[in-house]
Amino acid sequence: MALSFAFLSLLAAFCLYLLRIYYRKGLDKYPGPFVANFTDIWKVWYASGAADKQYYVDIHARYGDIVRVGPNELSFADPAAIDDITLPFEADGRRDSLRKV
Repeated sequence: MALSFAFLSLLAAFCLYLLRIYYRKGLDKYPGPFVANFTDIWKVWYASGAADKQYYVDIHARYGDIVRVGPNELSFADPAAIDDITLPFEADGRRDSLRKV
């Protein structure tokens, strides 16, 4: 009885952990491979050469210009997105001008 309670407790904790990762930082709104929502292990398969070399091209063709490729990682296919990614915002939501150093 105690062993089954411990097992169920661990299983519940693991499920809560996976849900926390899945909904992390609002990235759940971006599509991508299901495994990529939880781990980067799928990239090992890709890097080992066992997967198609055009994998990122394929996932962008399937899921769109913005794809979730890891628990904390997005891949952008549109070069115009570089400004949205790199330029900071002011507190009021306007773009901050680049400062001379």
